[in-house]
Amino acid sequence: MLDIKLNIDFSQLKNKNILITGASGLIGLYFLSSLKNIQKEYNIKVCAWIKNDIEPYLKDFFKDFTVIQGDITDAGLLKSLEPFDFIIHAGYGQPNRFMDDKIKTIKINTLSTMYLLDKLKDEGKFLYISSSEIYSGLDEYHITEKETGKSSTDHPRACYI
Repeated sequence: MLDIKLNIDFSQLKNKNILITGASGLIGLYFLSSLKNIQKEYNIKVCAWIKNDIEPYLKDFFKDFTVIQGDITDAGLLKSLEPFDFIIHAGYGQPNRFMDDKIKTIKINTLSTMYLLDKLKDEGKFLYISSSEIYSGLDEYHITEKETGKSSTDHPRACYI
C-alpha cells in the first residue's frame, strides 16, 4: 500500500483548520483518512460535515474530528460556521436521489458552495469535487481513467451532470 505521507508535502496544512463536506461519502472519507494520518503531527483542526447520524461502524473513525451535523442547504447553519483555511466541498454525488429532489441537489451544489466560499479565510483554498456521473454515457464495461462521460444535454440528469 502506498503511504501518502511519503509522497506529499503537507507543511502548508500545519496549524490550519479544514472543513470537509460530505464527510461520510466516498470522497469525504478518503480525504479524512489521509488527514487522520497527519492530523496530530501538523496540528490540523479538521471539521467533518455530515448530514445524518454517524453510522455505528464509523463512530470510532470520526472521534478525532469535530463533526458538524445537519443539512448543508441550511443557510443559518452555514452562516454560523467559523472561517476555514481550507474547504473541501464534496458535491452531492447520488444521481438516483437527484431525480427525487432536483432543486435540493442544485442548492447543495450552488447555494451551499457560495455560502462555503464566504467561510473561507482571505488566503484560504477551496476545492469543489464530485465523482458523480464522471463516466456517465460510456458504453464500455472496462473504463480507464483517461475517459470521461459523454452524456447528452437531453439526458434526464443533464443539469446535474
